[in-house]
Amino acid sequence: MRIRRYTSEVLNSSIIIAVLFLGLCEAGCYVFASEDVGSEAELEAKAEEKANRRPEENEGEAPVSHDSSCGVLPSTGFYAGGEVGIDFASNWFREASTAEKDKIKKSKTGFTGGVFGGYNLQIGGLILSLECLIGMKPSKTETTIGTDSEKKEASLKRGCYFGVSPRIGYSLWSGGFGYLKFGTDFTKHRFTLTNASDGKETKKNGSKFQLKAAVGVEQHFARWFLRAECGKCFHRKVGDVDSIEAGTKSWMMAAGCGYRF
Repeated sequence: MRIRRYTSEVLNSSIIIAVLFLGLCEAGCYVFASEDVGSEAELEAKAEEKANRRPEENEGEAPVSHDSSCGVLPSTGFYAGGEVGIDFASNWFREASTAEKDKIKKSKTGFTGGVFGGYNLQIGGLILSLECLIGMKPSKTETTIGTDSEKKEASLKRGCYFGVSPRIGYSLWSGGFGYLKFGTDFTKHRFTLTNASDGKETKKNGSKFQLKAAVGVEQHFARWFLRAECGKCFHRKVGDVDSIEAGTKSWMMAAGCGYRF
């Protein structure tokens, strides 16, 4: 039942983000094409005016273009932006003396968001990037662990994170490209253990590196762009308190926008 509910949340979130991304792309094409290109009537008037001039009057003037600004690929240079999305955390707890299969797993769906910046290097249709991301993915899971005589309440909370990821992409359509991203997130965690008998609380704060991978698409309009991305932070043990261990992994889906400098 839990797996079915978790799968349903992922599927519904994917559909919502995809619809929003496609809608924003359509709106972006309309807005930026209108600003940068002008109406067909204006273009025809400019072309007719140019045709009626003497050849020497047209020297050094750029040709009249009917191309939309939606056909722009990211050129070499810096960029920055922001993103929001949904985080699907899967945390686990277990006593150090028990087997791996005896882990207690807890899932949590929450909000994630942050700002990013990086540098693009364009080589033909190939785009190479190095990107940094600072954000929040706050989530907290709780469970009861231990025997009846030594029962404890365990909780794992995540907070802010900093990530660095190389990225490789390739142009797939006019103004848009798909990409793969591999890197690491440095995430802040708090592991708390509370004795059920006397209420004594033990906390362990720390930050751990987690490997991550993501796939995404970007659509560019002049200097602005939109992106949609799905990624995973792989399994990592984040701490242990009084012989109780805790770890985490997560999936993330996000949409964002940015600007090329």
